[in-house]
Amino acid sequence: MTIDIKRDRKKAKLSVAELARELGVSDTMIRDMEAGRRNAGLRLLPRLTHAIGTDLERLTHEALASGPVELDISTFPESHGEKVAQVILGALRASLKEIEDAKSKTKGSEKSA
Repeated sequence: MTIDIKRDRKKAKLSVAELARELGVSDTMIRDMEAGRRNAGLRLLPRLTHAIGTDLERLTHEALASGPVELDISTFPESHGEKVAQVILGALRASLKEIEDAKSKTKGSEKSA
């Protein structure tokens, strides 16, 4: 699962140091997240999405589209757990719809050939 934090950070015109300061983490943590060596974690995601000017739904959809997802439910903050689950389910539904639409288009083009 990959989220392009670096792209979004640059789009928001933030340096590594500025984003780290805003999130209350080290510069190394930001660099590691951008390189895919560390996860932002569910506790950090709301602040991260706000800081880089995006939303949780877009990041979740992007992450799900990029490959396999592993979730450790024990890291869900109780206050955000239901919302995060709803966002993930919504992103999964959207991804499934895209797959079904692509299959329908493929079948339609095969019939006309």
